[in-house]
Amino acid sequence: MLDSRLKLANADKERRCILLAEVDRGTETNIEAFKQKIRAYVHYALPGGAFEEQFGRANKRVVWIVTKGGENRLWTLRKWCEEELAIDPYTFFLTPVAYLPYHKEPDTLLWKP
Repeated sequence: MLDSRLKLANADKERRCILLAEVDRGTETNIEAFKQKIRAYVHYALPGGAFEEQFGRANKRVVWIVTKGGENRLWTLRKWCEEELAIDPYTFFLTPVAYLPYHKEPDTLLWKP
């Protein structure tokens, strides 16, 4: 983990960014296990979640440092991340995923199909 902070000379507010580093040695070949790790990071970083409890509010990034496999490995990991983090528009807008104030059950962002 790298916790960087920057305070500009003319500003009162400090900027903070935390990098959560993963060193990839090219040994992970199980796509589902890799995607499960991505899901775990997303859950960890949710507002009000475990990350904020440990470190407070801060910008955060998960970075993979690829040490073996070169550009092919880099592009493979990028593809796996994009596949896992892709948002299906139907699911996002038309299925009950949004929690509205004073409602216990989720609702759709747009109209119900």
